[in-house]
Amino acid sequence: MKTFSLYIFALFMAFAPVVAHAGEEGIAAVVNDDIVTTTDLRDRAEMLLKSSGKAPSPEMLERVKTQVLEGLIAETVQLQEAKKQGAIVTDEEVNGGFKKIAENNKLTVEQFKGILTKQGIRVSSIERQIRAQLGWGKVIQQVLRPRVVIGPSEIKAEKDRLSASAGKKEYFAAEIFLPVSAAADDARVRALAQTLANQIRKGKKFMETAREQSQSASAAQGGIIGWVQEGQLEPAVDRALAALPLKQVSDPVKGDDGYYLLYVNEARTIDALAEIDDAVLDMRELVIDGTGMREKEMKAEAERIAKDLTGCIDIVKVAASDKRYKLAERKAAISELTDSEKALLGSYDIGRATPPEYTANKSIIRMVCSRSDPKGPMANDAAIERKLGLQRLDMLQKRYLRDLIGTAYIERRV
Repeated sequence: MKTFSLYIFALFMAFAPVVAHAGEEGIAAVVNDDIVTTTDLRDRAEMLLKSSGKAPSPEMLERVKTQVLEGLIAETVQLQEAKKQGAIVTDEEVNGGFKKIAENNKLTVEQFKGILTKQGIRVSSIERQIRAQLGWGKVIQQVLRPRVVIGPSEIKAEKDRLSASAGKKEYFAAEIFLPVSAAADDARVRALAQTLANQIRKGKKFMETAREQSQSASAAQGGIIGWVQEGQLEPAVDRALAALPLKQVSDPVKGDDGYYLLYVNEARTIDALAEIDDAVLDMRELVIDGTGMREKEMKAEAERIAKDLTGCIDIVKVAASDKRYKLAERKAAISELTDSEKALLGSYDIGRATPPEYTANKSIIRMVCSRSDPKGPMANDAAIERKLGLQRLDMLQKRYLRDLIGTAYIERRV
C-alpha cells in the first residue's frame, strides 16, 4: 500500500508554539500486551491541532485527547495483527514512507526532521503511524484479499442493476467511518463522530479529518468512495446521502458496524448503460523511418524511445527532433480497433507508450492521448469486477478491525 493516510502533511506550514511538556511519561491505555503512552497521546494530539491551524494549548489538548486516543488504540491493534500475521514492514519501507511525506511537503528528509524537532514532536511517533498503516495494508492483502472472489453471476447481476438504474440519482461521496466494537461503546463513538462533524463545520477539511480518524479503507484517499447510487449502500446511509445538501457534512449516521459522517460533493442523474467499446480514443502514432539501418539497430532505437516517453507532450517533442520521425494523429472508437490493436493498447491508459511494432523498414509507437467515454456507467466486466471487489474488501476490513478491537483487552487510563 503506497498511499499514507497521515494527518501530518499540513502541520509543517504553520509553526505554532510548542507546549511545554511537564511531568513524567505515563500510560494512556493498555491494549492487550502493549501500552499507549501519554507521550504518544500528547504527540498525536499536538499534530492534530497544528494540522488544523490551532495552537496546542492545554485546554485544546484536553478537548481532543479522547478522539486521538481511540485512533492510537486502533493503530496498536493494527500493529499487533500485522505482527501476528507475519506482515513484516521493513525499516526501508518506513523510511520510504517518511521520505514521501517530506517530498509531498517539498522538504528534504533532513528538513522534515528538523521541523519535527522544532515542533517538539518525536520522529518515532510518525514512524509508528507509517508502520501501522503499511502493516495493516499488508494484512488486508494477505488475509482478506484472497477471500474476495467476484463471479460471473455477480458481474451480470451488477450489469443488470446498472441497466435498470437509468434515471436514478447517484452521488460523488466521501465518508468517515468509526467502528462500534461493542454496545457499551456506542455512545462514546457517536459523541466522537459528532465532535468531528462540529470541527468540520467550523472549517476543518473533511478529507483531512478522514485521513486522521476514519477506520475505513477509503481513509487513505481522504474518505472518497466515488460515485454511489441510490440503493447501493446500507439503508440508513443511503437515506442520509439522499437528504444531504451538497458540500456539507452530515450528522452521525448509525450503520450496521459503526457511525458514518458523510459528504456529497456532486449529484447527478444516471444515464443509460454505456458500452466501453463506445469510448473514443485520441491517439498519436510515432513512425520511425529505419531505412538503411540494421534491424537490430532499428529495434534498439525504437525501444529506447518508447521507454523514455512519459506522455503525449514527449511524443510530440520526439517527433520534431529528427526528420526521420513522423507523427500521425488518429481518432477511433474502441469498437473500430483491430483485435491486435486492442491487445497492444491494453487498458487504454492515457500517456502510456506501447511496445514498438515493426513493419518493413519502419517502427511504430502508439500512445492514447485522451479518451472520451460515453455517458452513463460503463459496462466493462473488468471494471465492474474491480469495483465490486473493492467494495467487498472495504466491508471485510471494517468488520475485521471492529472484531479485533472488540475482542482486545483495552484499559483506558486517561
